Amino acid sequence: MSAKKMGSDRDNRPQEETADIKELLKVLIQSQAKLADAQEKQAKSQENTQNQMLEQAKSQEDIQNEILEALRSIKSAGNSQ
Repeated sequence: MSAKKMGSDRDNRPQEETADIKELLKVLIQSQAKLADAQEKQAKSQENTQNQMLEQAKSQEDIQNEILEALRSIKSAGNSQ
């Protein structure tokens, strides 16, 4: 089938079919936009979770450092007696 013949077939599609295709494309584009929004929200949520985990790790490190300092003070006090 020649390119010209294929083109004319496309031009002869019923208007309803063309409208259906346009509607399907519209729905597809809207769905893709919703998916992109959902992915962006998920990425932000993951970033927030990672930030919370980092803060928790820093807090744990601070507590461990305080404990170590207290133990050093106790050891130092014991050695001076």
